[in-house]
Amino acid sequence: MSKPGFYNDNEYRAYPFIYNDANDNPAVRPHPLPDETIVDAGFIVGLDAEYDDATDRIYLAQLVSASNNLIFKFRSTSSSAFEVIFQRSGNAAEWLTEYSESGTNDSTCSQEPMLSGFLVTGKIESAVAACVAAGGVLNFPSNAYVIEPARVQNLNKSYLRSVSVGNYARTVIPPCSDEEDTTPPEEPEIIWNAQCVRGPIRFKEGYNAKITQISRSNELVFTAQKGAGAKPDDALCTNYGEIPLTEDELTTKPIIYEATDDKPEKRSKFLSGGWSCKDLIFTINGLGGSNVNLVGGKNIQIGYSDEYKAITVKMLENAQGQCGNG
Repeated sequence: MSKPGFYNDNEYRAYPFIYNDANDNPAVRPHPLPDETIVDAGFIVGLDAEYDDATDRIYLAQLVSASNNLIFKFRSTSSSAFEVIFQRSGNAAEWLTEYSESGTNDSTCSQEPMLSGFLVTGKIESAVAACVAAGGVLNFPSNAYVIEPARVQNLNKSYLRSVSVGNYARTVIPPCSDEEDTTPPEEPEIIWNAQCVRGPIRFKEGYNAKITQISRSNELVFTAQKGAGAKPDDALCTNYGEIPLTEDELTTKPIIYEATDDKPEKRSKFLSGGWSCKDLIFTINGLGGSNVNLVGGKNIQIGYSDEYKAITVKMLENAQGQCGNG
């Protein structure tokens, strides 16, 4: 705690605010805040405020006089929606210290206040009079009464509060279709496995995953590496090398083609969809390659069936009588 002599000195100077000569100009601020009103203050900016020391600041935004009480409202330029409020009665003792904090952010893992701090006031009679003369409310711009940067502790990116673990939604092969899909791609969805995990946390390598700790830079590096991490076992082989992200994936595997009147739908055995190797043709009579041309011989017609998604081989309907030696 500061000594009374320090507070007494501050009653005659701008501290804990940065000196601004505009505050002493009646044409700019006809009802300035007397120096003796606030003699000390300090603030802590939370993780979720995204406070930038280079551009942001904490400032006195409003002074309100109501029912013989004086209310001080401080805000941050990084998030003006949150404010810290202090209150003094008209007969409050000199050099009274009060602590206060704002609400929390509505983000998933938020627990700490966006802004918190303390305020020490000196003589407040002059401030009450100035506030009453202004109609009960004094509003100050963000560059008027700015708290000294040394009185602000910024927690932005200062520590790890929690860990959330998730995967991007699996890329799924769409069903077979003759129509071109012109729908623009959407932002990948994140499938959360756990959110806001706190306390002692242990990271364990999964299949083909490697975790490296770099003590010099205080880092953990997560990389994919074939053969690293957990060894292949029955759980990995059950779904042909794919790990289900949700329970629904095991019961609703992707469709290869829709059902028709004479055949049921066909679903893939893979969580990501598509045909398996045994369902594909790689060679015809030993002939392979990216393109194989099928040419029908005499009286033979080669075609394609849209209904069965298959190549058809049949005799020409008018082939009768054309099998002579000529």
